[in-house]
Amino acid sequence: MSGHRTAVVFDADETLVDLRPAVTGALAAVLEEMRRRTPVAAEVSLADLEGDWGSVFGALSAAPVQEIRRAALARSLERAGLGAHLDEFAALFFARRYALSRPFPDALPALAALRPHHLLGFATNGNSRAERCGLAGQFAFALYAHEGGLPKKPAPGSSPPWWRPPGCPPAGSCTWATRRNTTWSPPSEPACGPSGSTGADCRARPASNPTRRCPR
Repeated sequence: MSGHRTAVVFDADETLVDLRPAVTGALAAVLEEMRRRTPVAAEVSLADLEGDWGSVFGALSAAPVQEIRRAALARSLERAGLGAHLDEFAALFFARRYALSRPFPDALPALAALRPHHLLGFATNGNSRAERCGLAGQFAFALYAHEGGLPKKPAPGSSPPWWRPPGCPPAGSCTWATRRNTTWSPPSEPACGPSGSTGADCRARPASNPTRRCPR
């Protein structure tokens, strides 16, 4: 990182990526295929599939997101006696999930406004690959939990050190950016980093997001 450019590290899901429609659409595709394969699945609802994520999340919260989703799908498939077909349904889910993944309408304009002034990064606990969610070529670096020994990032406010890019100095030169209630913060709002650092020129940055357990 050259000069004094601030690194702005963006969370992925529900900050840049409008995840919920993609997950809902992927689960709908799974349910449709379940019902095509067996009449037993007629008794299974989309709400059942959505709820299975929450049923397994607590015991697997530290696991890779793909593993959590597979566990949720396994629970869903057992409802219709289709547990032996987990690999097929997981492939269907993720293919549809990525096909439906899109940035929020304001994401690309915000990144374009920030890019001349900041080193932009992408960091996620989830399985939203930047290049598969309409964000290819938008970032100087990308950080994915469980790759290269990176743990999952903790909740905002706990000042995680792991997402700082190589060469990014401490003490406010790296800003963590997430969204709150789908709105963007005004330029003057402080504490845009996890440890309360404002960095330099935080215009158009998003604020913190309370929906940390959005199903993936």
